[in-house]
Formats: sequence, C-alpha cells, structure tokens
Amino acid sequence: MYKLAFQSLLQIDIRDKDIFPASRFGDINTLLSIVVPTLTIIGVVIFGAMFMWAGYQILTAGDEPDKLQQARQTAVYAAVGMLIIVAAFLIVRLLAFIFKLEIPI
Repeated sequence: MYKLAFQSLLQIDIRDKDIFPASRFGDINTLLSIVVPTLTIIGVVIFGAMFMWAGYQILTAGDEPDKLQQARQTAVYAAVGMLIIVAAFLIVRLLAFIFKLEIPI
C-alpha cells in the first residue's frame, strides 16, 4: 500500500501549475511582488482601524484618566506599528535594490 502511494507521489510534476499552484512563484521576485504589497495594505488598514478606535476611546473617555491613558496607549501602539510597517517596506526595497530584484510596488 505504502509503495503504491509513494510511487504515485513520485510521478507528480511539481512544475505543473494546475497540480501544484505554488509553482507560480518560480523566483523570489514574483513572490515578493505579491506578498509585500498585500501585507502593506493589510497593515495600513489595521493601523487605520486602531487609530480610529483610539480616537473613539478618547472621545468617550470623559473625565476618567484611566480610559484616556488607555486610548493614548492604543494610539501610540498604532503609530509604532505603522513605523514598523514602513521600516519593513523600506528594508525590502533596499534588499531588492542590493540584489537587483524588480518588485513592482
């Protein structure tokens, strides 16, 4: 039984895009051109949501200093997250320049 299973696995051509969809990413350039913009957009959306949530918390805090401090902390975390996203984006662009990869961003 196991011999039959392994023989059938050995006959699969991993370069066939219909059987093995990951073969679309033939090189790192293609993979990065899809992953980097997608993750950047997701990060920006999360940053915007966190920043709006912090604004809502500030507006509804009233005279309670604990809630106001928590809202400020949320805003700071959102800003730090955005800085990390920008730094990661710039590092990927720098590495692409160094290794002469073309990432259409």
